[in-house]
Amino acid sequence: MAHQLTPEQQALSLARKKKKEAAAAAASQTHSSSPTEYQNLLNNPAAQVLSREWLFGRKERNDSTTLVATWNILAQALVRRELFVGSDCLKTTQRHPMILAEILSHEADIFCLQEVDRQDKLLPVFHKAGYIETFGCGPGKKHGCMILHREIRYEKIAERVVFYDQESVREGLADGVNTFGLTHRTRNIGLIVSLQDKLDKHAPPIIVATTHLFWHGLYKYERARQAGILRREAMRFRDEYGNSRSSIVMAGDFNFQPDEVGYALLRKAELTPEHYSQLESSRVVHVSLDPTVHRTPRTGTDADDDDEAAGSGAAPRPDLKNGDGENEGESEPVVPIKIKDSRPAVETDGLLSNEEMLKLFGIGEEARSAYDEILGESAELTGEGDNVLSARDSSMKGRKGANEPMWSCFTHYWRSTLDYIFIIDPPEKETAVQVLDVLKSARTGVLGDGLPRLRISPSDHLTLAALLGRIVGL
Repeated sequence: MAHQLTPEQQALSLARKKKKEAAAAAASQTHSSSPTEYQNLLNNPAAQVLSREWLFGRKERNDSTTLVATWNILAQALVRRELFVGSDCLKTTQRHPMILAEILSHEADIFCLQEVDRQDKLLPVFHKAGYIETFGCGPGKKHGCMILHREIRYEKIAERVVFYDQESVREGLADGVNTFGLTHRTRNIGLIVSLQDKLDKHAPPIIVATTHLFWHGLYKYERARQAGILRREAMRFRDEYGNSRSSIVMAGDFNFQPDEVGYALLRKAELTPEHYSQLESSRVVHVSLDPTVHRTPRTGTDADDDDEAAGSGAAPRPDLKNGDGENEGESEPVVPIKIKDSRPAVETDGLLSNEEMLKLFGIGEEARSAYDEILGESAELTGEGDNVLSARDSSMKGRKGANEPMWSCFTHYWRSTLDYIFIIDPPEKETAVQVLDVLKSARTGVLGDGLPRLRISPSDHLTLAALLGRIVGL
């Protein structure tokens, strides 16, 4: 026999429904009374960006769903013409209106941004569009990470900046052993917030974390360490500012590809010999930590190891290797014999062993991937089977990560998948959020010879977005 609500429960349910309807009506009135910031941008030809469809048309969006997006906007301070060969969209005056249009066009409830600079130009527009920001950056950095949340929908409970260089990965060791386990002082951070749903006070807080992991392609140990710290600290943050029903969303530029050890550890995939090789070959100590290490003299075109570069964690285009293509059939070594400006690690450096790295990721659930999950179930059905990672890299078929977007970073020299929307389920798994829809990946043919590009994207990265839902009443 079906459970019958008492008159008091029925009255409470009706009151909640009316409250939601009133809030939705107020939001609708606010938006209809005057043109939105995005509508104003639509009238500006200079703000045109690539329009992308949703896998299922975003039909399930309602008050119990949350639209989460992430995008590395490419800091103006990092724009270098030699890295973006052929780009027609590098000037501030060209990029600024497009950046605003890209962010506002998705109407996200929560938007994670990386490489954010020029806040004085961005924030007034974000505020007019109804967003509240949380910002964090590393010491001395000219750009940082930002989490926007829609003020009418969420109230911020707490925030925290995670400084990876200052986070210990070891406890209770003998004197003289470094507890941080660092290979490079990177000044990278993670940013975490706890948000309470205003439309449903009975909904559990959602924990949102964003990050921009270390860019250097060879430092795979360091990226894995940083990803493990972010996961650990997000779970600790949930214990303090969420509850056992709170899901964690980690969205950002992780600067690793799905075949890298950091991705496999987050997803709790079985590690391969190649993954262990990636860790071993990058257990070094950089001159930023040990000034006695010999530093290679810089030339005018060399980038400093502390500087980000476009798609640096990405894979170089095979057709551009060696220039003349004479050695296209030859395999290349996975890593060089020695990472520049570094020395091999010793025991007192405190770097994590393979077993210790696994332990760092060992507690709690695996990180689900919004794109890999929903496209793994429906890529062929929706005609997207030729637009996922495994369509260009057959070695990924059957592995976790096979159905990530084909590209999230796309330049003339570097093209890969580096950005993700991960979800860590709550201890009470029946309250875990579900992935209802995702923004389709951009097709290679429309991206030209590389980003940034006018009328396409002002950044070398592409926005990812997912519609997340929960079971109403839980």
